[in-house]
Amino acid sequence: MRRRRAGRLSVLPRLICPTLFICLVGCGSSSPSSTSQDSSTSDVLEDETRPSGDIPDIETDAPDFQRCIPSCEGLACGSDGCGGNCGVCGPEESCEDGRCEDVCLAQAGTVCVGDAVTSIDSCGALEEILETCSTGTQCSDGACVPCVPNAARTCLEGAVHWRDSCGNPGAFEKDCADAELCVEGECVQGNSPLSGEYLLTTSPEAQGIPHSTGTLSISLNTSPVQCLINGAGEVSWTFTLNDTATVYLGQHDAVQFTVAGETAELIEGVDVVRKAWIQALFLDEEHFAGTWTEMVFVGSEEAAPTQVIWELSGERIP
Repeated sequence: MRRRRAGRLSVLPRLICPTLFICLVGCGSSSPSSTSQDSSTSDVLEDETRPSGDIPDIETDAPDFQRCIPSCEGLACGSDGCGGNCGVCGPEESCEDGRCEDVCLAQAGTVCVGDAVTSIDSCGALEEILETCSTGTQCSDGACVPCVPNAARTCLEGAVHWRDSCGNPGAFEKDCADAELCVEGECVQGNSPLSGEYLLTTSPEAQGIPHSTGTLSISLNTSPVQCLINGAGEVSWTFTLNDTATVYLGQHDAVQFTVAGETAELIEGVDVVRKAWIQALFLDEEHFAGTWTEMVFVGSEEAAPTQVIWELSGERIP
């Protein structure tokens, strides 16, 4: 019994080993057919997961984003079009259409407009009148201040007088010499051979001016009429016309001169407006002759005027 069991044990290893050898050899290596199958399977999977069409080029097919270019040409302030600005205005300026404009603040100061103190804004535009200076005061540097006496010299009736800072004539200063003329408050030597004072006479002495209620008597020589020609060629006529002091001003050109003026007066209860011009020609350095012409409006300037002409002559006062 023991020999039979021992004999079987010795035979089993011989039967198992060949089979095990075959398994080990088959499992440890791949046949050519299996390698080819794995490769083809991989290609199929790769083709199935790949999108149809060409593979895009990221660099060449990316969206074209344009770059913002700032522009400040002709602009001093405001946006440059790309989120920046072209400049900043000052503290009292605002940006208007790319330009810095002053911000005008109301009542920033005062100035003088004649005798009126007037407010202005910070841009210099006139606003409202704040005060009108009274008699004896003047507007200076935007405020009413007292007139300063004897501020300057002026000429009055051929003599030097003082005047205050408001232009009002003041005290007498001095007379000019016979060969001198008073010009702008100074006695100067006459630079024209015609310079000097002349006494005028007229013809006729008086003329009647007709009007609806009667006839007005108009006279020119109720007092001596004088003519003054200064070295600058300025001509002035001073006379009393029906108790009214009148001065006409003009210029002379070489030996001929013309003066014009206008007066309004009340004669015998009637309003009379007289528009006059005087033309004269020097006969020599001592004498001249000419005409005095007036257009006389009685009652109203809308009424038809009456023309009156006087002959005149002038003689230098020694």
